[in-house]
Amino acid sequence: MKSPIHCKRGHPWNETNTRWHSSKTGKPFRVCRKCKAFLQKLRYRTNADYYETHKARARERYYRRVRQDRAGNAGACEQPLGGGQ
Repeated sequence: MKSPIHCKRGHPWNETNTRWHSSKTGKPFRVCRKCKAFLQKLRYRTNADYYETHKARARERYYRRVRQDRAGNAGACEQPLGGGQ
């Protein structure tokens, strides 16, 4: 069977528009980036609670990463310049 060259909504399957994922069984499958973006925008517009929850989760991930970075680099600035003379 020949592989289709367009997604079901007519977008081309090319490198810039195709995103590859792996299923739970490890089988690769592709996702159309334009369709995915459209569906996410539609979900955000129609469900305000989902949008707020998503923003809160993203904010928490960001601040967790910032705290980890600061904790990991805490000793980096303690050394004096010029070799400690």
